[in-house]
Amino acid sequence: MSGVLLNIRSLNNKLDELAFVAEIKNFDFICLTESWLKENFIPNEILNINFNPYFCNRSSKGGGCLILLNKKFKAFIRSSESKYNSEILIIQLQNCKNTTLILIYRPPHCSLSNTKNLLVLLSDKITENSILLGDFNFGTKDLNWINNTPIPKTKIGELFTQFINQNCLNNSVTGPTRGNAYLDLILSKNPNAISNISIDASLITSDHNAIIFEINIPKVATTNDKYSIRKYTKENIANFNSQFINNIPATIHNAFTLEHKYNVFTSEIKSILDIQIPQIEYIPHKKLKINYPISLLASIKEKKRLYKLMKRHPDQYTGKYQSISLYIKIQTKKLLENRENNMLIKDNKYIFKHIKKLSQTNQNIITITYKNKYLHNDTDKCNAFAEHFSKCFNNNSYNVPPFNGPINHNQPVIEDIDFDVVSILEILKRLPNKESTSPDGLSYRFLKNCHMSLALTITELFRLSLDSGELPKIWKESIVIPIHKKGDKTYPDNYRPISLTCCLCRVMEKIVNQRITDFLNTNKLFSDNQFGFIKGRSTTTQLISTLDEWYEAINNKPNIDCIYIDFKKAFDTVPHNLLLNKIFQIGIRGKLFKWISSFLSERTFKVKIQNTYSNETPVLSGVPQGSVLGPLLFLIYINDLPDKIPKTVKAKLFADDLKIYGFHKAKKDKTDIHKTIKVIEDWTELWGLTISLEKTFIVYIGKNNPKEQYKLGNNTIIEVETISDLGILIDNKLKFSEHINNITRNAYLRMRQLFKYIKSRRIKVWVNIYKSYVRPLLEYAPEMQATNKRHSVDADLSPINQKCHN
Repeated sequence: MSGVLLNIRSLNNKLDELAFVAEIKNFDFICLTESWLKENFIPNEILNINFNPYFCNRSSKGGGCLILLNKKFKAFIRSSESKYNSEILIIQLQNCKNTTLILIYRPPHCSLSNTKNLLVLLSDKITENSILLGDFNFGTKDLNWINNTPIPKTKIGELFTQFINQNCLNNSVTGPTRGNAYLDLILSKNPNAISNISIDASLITSDHNAIIFEINIPKVATTNDKYSIRKYTKENIANFNSQFINNIPATIHNAFTLEHKYNVFTSEIKSILDIQIPQIEYIPHKKLKINYPISLLASIKEKKRLYKLMKRHPDQYTGKYQSISLYIKIQTKKLLENRENNMLIKDNKYIFKHIKKLSQTNQNIITITYKNKYLHNDTDKCNAFAEHFSKCFNNNSYNVPPFNGPINHNQPVIEDIDFDVVSILEILKRLPNKESTSPDGLSYRFLKNCHMSLALTITELFRLSLDSGELPKIWKESIVIPIHKKGDKTYPDNYRPISLTCCLCRVMEKIVNQRITDFLNTNKLFSDNQFGFIKGRSTTTQLISTLDEWYEAINNKPNIDCIYIDFKKAFDTVPHNLLLNKIFQIGIRGKLFKWISSFLSERTFKVKIQNTYSNETPVLSGVPQGSVLGPLLFLIYINDLPDKIPKTVKAKLFADDLKIYGFHKAKKDKTDIHKTIKVIEDWTELWGLTISLEKTFIVYIGKNNPKEQYKLGNNTIIEVETISDLGILIDNKLKFSEHINNITRNAYLRMRQLFKYIKSRRIKVWVNIYKSYVRPLLEYAPEMQATNKRHSVDADLSPINQKCHN
């Protein structure tokens, strides 16, 4: 494995230079000290695509360690800590004889006691296969180096030589790395672990020389995660359509059950695809290469030549060496800037892709801690995530509550829906052109490109599925991808599951969803207090409605008590038998009811990491995640809750987010709020949902609000002065100053990040970037300004808008 060790002394202003060197030298890893980073990301596309970063940042200014490991290799962080005024980063390489890289940055003014503690800590971390390297900052005042052996001159020097001798460490660095001092060192127990060492001052602009070396371990690189994709052209699509029309309909006709027909349908499609549109290998993290001009590469060679001459004749060649170094730095920056400009101007959509590439963190799940064990094997990790995600299901049994209301013999019902070829053809044409993961292997891109030949057969399959009240078994399977949210990446709690279901099932769901929604809207069956996932209603309409009522009420009853109630894992814990009862009661009957019953039953999921899957895990409750129908089914489930609440108390829902509020002058006015809380508790107990006490809060609005105490069970609801209400910070004085400060701060932060990401100086590029990334923060829910009689939000946001434009 080839690598380099360098004190970079601030990475941000040398990113382009480092990316250029990494590309030319083809390093497997890069170890940097004094990275001076405060955030765990590297805003450089080349480094981001080709390397996985491992950070140890200092909270204060300066310091820091960073290891960039080529994505061909896998590793996990064993330790990353800033301690004893130093940074220690330890990563373990997988499948490389358990080799660990221990990267150190110790500042020059580290005290005797901190140095002692640091060396004791390192002694505990070192193993037979450890490579200890970094900027130790033991200068000429501490050590004399004779024949590559350190001779102590101070107590700190004595501590270091004792550390080397006690741990039987060998130094591989053959010369000074800054002036006459051996500040940067590479130490190992095995004298043959390091080879081909060279010290190069011409590599990157720094006051330290770079150390280029190789670690003598088998280069067991992990196989790049390869995916197979199909390249669609007009010619091969036409060939597929022709062969499909000639073969498939007759073959499917000979199958009897829906399951058999669908299996024949998918297997025949794959056979024809393999002939007409064969798969090609695709590596998602394939090394990004840039064609550097010959003149720039020649300048690099000249720089090396001048460096050697400068060492012998400094007076004659120092100026020339500095001049060519500056030229290379400027030309590299211009090259990357022009490349970026060409991409950003050519396609505005590329702005999002480009910034995502620059800002994304390493999403690879290298290791996790589960049940007090470190798991490195992908199969073990998949099964651990599957077990963890399944814990959110509601495994309790519930009796369907008796229906106590009057029987409505004139209740509108929907029992069946029509499928026509023209509508399905239009839906297929409008599908996104992406090679999405689908359990049955039929991607959106395939369905979109081959819609002409597929539409008729798909229509017949949909009709048969609804008539039989059955779904193909594979439509009930989903693939779950763990996506990191925040916090420690080794804990499954810090991941959220993203479910991927069959694309063709989603097409049918879309049709069913639209017909049911039309039925519910036509018959005005949606609660007026539900604002989520309903056309014509949104977060903005709910906020306007709420604030309008609050401002109007304050004039008469000056106090408002508003309680924000959170249902714990609401979408995942809905009991299926109770959901089906709600579906039936709202008027969904016959074939459609039977089909939805099948849609909810016997579902399973598998967790996927790279190309490895977990065992199948049953889905015991909840509306299917990743489905089109899921949100609508949940709206039906919670639809009756607002009707149970006393009319004197207001309730507003956005999907599962509930807030209730009442207006009062006297104590008797608060009684209904207490009753409402009890009604909600009874409803959740009856219908199998749970209120999250730690996420339920109350805001008291009104100058002389007596702040009545409300309880959920035996727990007093927590008071807060400010709360996030659908993305808007609501404070108890309704001034929105905290909200304005928050979005202003976020806008400045985003602009600051963009200045790091984007090298372009073209006005057109920056106008598009501002419109796409900054202005939406400032313009979210602007209509709420109209409800605020006292305060002009627009006036407060004008300065930030103006400053960003300037």
